[in-house]
Amino acid sequence: MTAALGPSTRPLPWRLILAAVAANAVILAGLVLLPAGSWAGHVWSDAMWLLTSLACAVACWVTSRRVSSRRERAAWRWWSAGASVWAAGMLLWTWYELVEGRRLPIGSLTDAFFIASPLFFVPAVWLMRTPTSAPGATPLAATELGLAASLIFVVLGATLYDEAVAFTGDPAHVRGAVARLSTYTLALLFGVIALSQRAVGLPPPVALLLLLGLASLAAVYTVFVLTLLVASYEVGRAFDVLWCIAFSLLLLAAVLRARDPAERHLDEVPRPGQLGWVWAGFFATLCAGVFTYWDAIEGQVRLLLLGVAALMLFSGLRWALLLRSEARARARLEDAVRAREDFIAVASHELRTPLTASTLQLQLLDKLATRSRDGVLPVGQLQPLVLGALRGNERLQRLIDVLLDMTRARDQRLVLHLREVSLSDLLAELVERHRAEFDEAGCVLHVDIQPDVVGRWDPLRLGQVVTNLFSNAMKFGSGREVDISLRATDEQAVLEVADHGIGVAHDDRAKIFERFERAVSVQRYGGLGLGLFVCNEIVRALGGTICVGGEPGRGATFTVYLPLRPPAA
Repeated sequence: MTAALGPSTRPLPWRLILAAVAANAVILAGLVLLPAGSWAGHVWSDAMWLLTSLACAVACWVTSRRVSSRRERAAWRWWSAGASVWAAGMLLWTWYELVEGRRLPIGSLTDAFFIASPLFFVPAVWLMRTPTSAPGATPLAATELGLAASLIFVVLGATLYDEAVAFTGDPAHVRGAVARLSTYTLALLFGVIALSQRAVGLPPPVALLLLLGLASLAAVYTVFVLTLLVASYEVGRAFDVLWCIAFSLLLLAAVLRARDPAERHLDEVPRPGQLGWVWAGFFATLCAGVFTYWDAIEGQVRLLLLGVAALMLFSGLRWALLLRSEARARARLEDAVRAREDFIAVASHELRTPLTASTLQLQLLDKLATRSRDGVLPVGQLQPLVLGALRGNERLQRLIDVLLDMTRARDQRLVLHLREVSLSDLLAELVERHRAEFDEAGCVLHVDIQPDVVGRWDPLRLGQVVTNLFSNAMKFGSGREVDISLRATDEQAVLEVADHGIGVAHDDRAKIFERFERAVSVQRYGGLGLGLFVCNEIVRALGGTICVGGEPGRGATFTVYLPLRPPAA
């Protein structure tokens, strides 16, 4: 059963991350301070490799016991087995090196453990993959595979080809290391395919850390083969810490998952757009390894490798930025679709309300007519029913007009019929027309209208603006005072409608003039979320502006500035 939906909201364990960084810093300090190739250097390197790989194996096994998905439990056990096999190979390596005093090449049994270790990681990442039948999933996986294989081919060719051609030593000296590099590269390719799309309930940081661990191991073995080809590898150099860092990344992934083992379905979440960071980690490890053997590697290889690294690093960063931009665009689209669906639901309710009221009035009228013996209905019974039906039809007509105006405004097709209009007379008329509605809402009106405010406007559109502002004041300032004022300067008219209701939060003041947007609960206040949008579009078409002021909880003041002579006139 799914325990939660969506990505994990738990913060990253920064203390654990800092502890891992500090531990690897201590390992690096020991490698720097102890002489390379010395017995102490050998012991330190071998001990640290063994400890980190064993810790990784234990962490993965513990995680396998905490997750709920059967597939994921099996996957973490494969991760644990792979790290355990590597640790077993390390024990044999230590025995041959420190007890029997052997030097490279080491026995084939040790190579067998190191070569087999990444083969356990292949089913691990494959089990973490979520099977999907979504269109395009297979082509995407094929594209990721092609990109990763091409990238690794370029790196291996740039790094190893010349040295391999010039190599004149015993092939057995490098055969095991080349096999290890091949298997780790295979594990990385499988990881890219499996975890770059969707993973079975994994939080994104866990998938990223697993891929980074595989990428680091593949990069380490690339440099390892290179140092064997040029006969410069020496146990106890700073390079040896890179193996510990790689297993530390896998260890962190297991601990993160163990802290938050709930299964999640992250549909359509791009798993490492993060891939840009995976390749950045691959090249950072590669460059760090080359830097530790800078004196032994030819300048041409160094320059070529650094150039490819820089190219892929910037390509990866560009890729990550593009994916982030795409995710933001998708979020905006999802918000728009959600707003449209909410609007359709609200519009259906708002249109049904007056229609239902009119239908009830007409049904009552029909019943009265049926019961009347002589076909004559008293005016006292007839008039309220007819007026009720008319009011319902008028409200329905207003809603339809708002919808049409929204469509015209969106397509910039608002038609204006400009003529000389006395806004003073129009406002006074609208106040009287809506006074009964204000009284019904319990609003006390305070009206201050400057006489003879005349300009060139569209009276019908201005009436819509004023009516919408009145409706807004009645809805959100119900039972409170409402102040209506009009004044003029030499260039513009200023209309204010102020209520003393719930007000508008500062963060919502721009949003409420957008389509389908509102700053309150639609369940409590209703409405299409279009009234202020239509007001704003009409006022803009007339060359003016509209804004809202006031304080939350103390009311809102809508102010309309209208030039006496619109630019379009």
